Amino acid sequence: MDIADDLKENAEHIGANADKLAHQREHFVMLSKDIADLVKTFGNGGQTLYKDFCPMANDGKGAVWISEMKEIKNPYFGKAMPTCGSVKETIQ
Repeated sequence: MDIADDLKENAEHIGANADKLAHQREHFVMLSKDIADLVKTFGNGGQTLYKDFCPMANDGKGAVWISEMKEIKNPYFGKAMPTCGSVKETIQ
């Protein structure tokens, strides 16, 4: 239940701060980690997913995101660095 509350809170912050991209990205880091934890716990429903990692996101601490495609499309740096990162895990 804690993950569900965290997901909701982070999604609300992202939605309520359209004009504050840095703030949205901070919450996207946490949202993505929670989603990765959910996929690990409950599975992927038979869909191939990719756990991607950007080493430069999150103030150089790195951050993950879950993607449906193998191609890297970095959500943390957008147009500035769209291919920064790598696939760390294929979830089948």
